[in-house]
Amino acid sequence: MDPATTTTDPREPLPLLRKELGTGDRGLSGREAARRLAVYGPNQVQPREKRSLPRLLSAQFAHPLALLPWGAGALAFVAGMPVLGWAILAVVMVSAVFALLQEHQAERAVEALAAYLPEQAHVVPDGRRQVAEAAGLVPGDLIVLAEGDKVPADARLTDGALEVDLSMLTGESVRVDGQRPPLQDLFGTAALPWDVLAIIATFPVIVWAADELHRRRRVRIARRAA
Repeated sequence: MDPATTTTDPREPLPLLRKELGTGDRGLSGREAARRLAVYGPNQVQPREKRSLPRLLSAQFAHPLALLPWGAGALAFVAGMPVLGWAILAVVMVSAVFALLQEHQAERAVEALAAYLPEQAHVVPDGRRQVAEAAGLVPGDLIVLAEGDKVPADARLTDGALEVDLSMLTGESVRVDGQRPPLQDLFGTAALPWDVLAIIATFPVIVWAADELHRRRRVRIARRAA
């Protein structure tokens, strides 16, 4: 079964997850990994084109949702109600400023997320452990983590043990055992920012998703952490 044509639930039983991802204890073959890389693209945050302030402002003022209040303001002036017209225009201006601030925060979150990602990862293709570029990871890859490593992609714990510092998310100072169900849910749904992970033992994980949906989910987490 091609993972590109199925919806994978990271919380489902491990044998079923492996079947859907078409992987196992030996990881993916080199040929299959190359095929999936062509389908999914690189495992990295694509940089956004930086736009100048005038272009950003014009985009906000010409937005379809902004055209309606522009028209309402013009009608207010034509109808002889300048106070209402100026009030509507002021609302449009304030909304545009807030939209610009939100877009700026989103760009900062994307940059922060890109800084989290490691450049390399320990992958197990064809049953052989090797160091590879993290950007080349695809759903179904088997990766190995050790103490101090950053998690290079959304993954499911398949073997070993870990402890995670969730203080940034929950306020609890005690680390959580990676085998407990609550953490499996968090870990499986990519609800943890990489910098709060404290890996205690080496273990392999399966990379189960790398599409735009999960990139957006990581961006939302990075935005809350920024």
